[in-house]
Amino acid sequence: MESTLVKFSGIEKSYPGKVVLSGVNFEIQKGSVHGFLGPNGAGKSTLMNILLGEIENDKGEINFTEESSIGYLPEHPPLYMNMKVWEYLCFVQDIYDSTDRDFLNGVIEKCGLQEVRNRMIGHLSKGYKQRVGLAQAICHKPDLLVLDEPMVGLDPHAIIQMKELISELSKEHTIFVSSHQLHELSQICDQISILHQGVIVQDGTIEEIEKSLNQQQVVEVEFENKIGELLGDISALDDLSYSVIEGNRYRFKSQSENDLRSTLGRFFLEKNIAVLSQREVKMDLEEIFRTATKENV
Repeated sequence: MESTLVKFSGIEKSYPGKVVLSGVNFEIQKGSVHGFLGPNGAGKSTLMNILLGEIENDKGEINFTEESSIGYLPEHPPLYMNMKVWEYLCFVQDIYDSTDRDFLNGVIEKCGLQEVRNRMIGHLSKGYKQRVGLAQAICHKPDLLVLDEPMVGLDPHAIIQMKELISELSKEHTIFVSSHQLHELSQICDQISILHQGVIVQDGTIEEIEKSLNQQQVVEVEFENKIGELLGDISALDDLSYSVIEGNRYRFKSQSENDLRSTLGRFFLEKNIAVLSQREVKMDLEEIFRTATKENV
């Protein structure tokens, strides 16, 4: 059963002549991977800095339901390039008054750093440096892991590895992650919150937000043959409209609450129209983001 780990209530922050955050309300569920999205200038960095205690908010509260420690991976990891990986992680662990080197060995293994543990950080690839940054964020066993753009600048292979690592870490940590890599984020997040002009404009699972933003059903159908006049007066069914994508592929749309797939299936059967494939089209995270921020301009 889900339980709240962090609750943001009415968070406000202003600077002279500019309101950055205006009544931000949402929750981070314990054990979840919570995506935090917003266009540049939306206030994401400000809210994350408030969460981390770097700056103070003007109004509102951030409440933890239990005593929790935080691990943080900033967009540019705080690495010492002239230190070796193991030396650096021991140094970070010492800052937290921890000497559990057995645990640190586990962190090295979990983050895939075994082969480079004795190498100079400055000589590592971008992907390995990012893993070292993630390792320093978890070396003190934090309850909440805050990741700011963890996949920025990585090549496709390194992005896949980072997603897998985040998914693995979510078994032991609650993760709050900000990223512009929307497609990648959609594959690992349980919940998302979209911040726009200082307020949360959408909050929930991707499926819940997609449903709230997209009131129409969309189904793509590929027919065996050219259908020409066979569609007839299909547009009269459930306020339905259609368009040709290419060749024998069509896209059908309806505002009706009835299942569009069933409606189409019955119609095609009655008209003896052969169908090769039929699939419901859902909004992806990129489309959700564009729609949510556009509707709240």
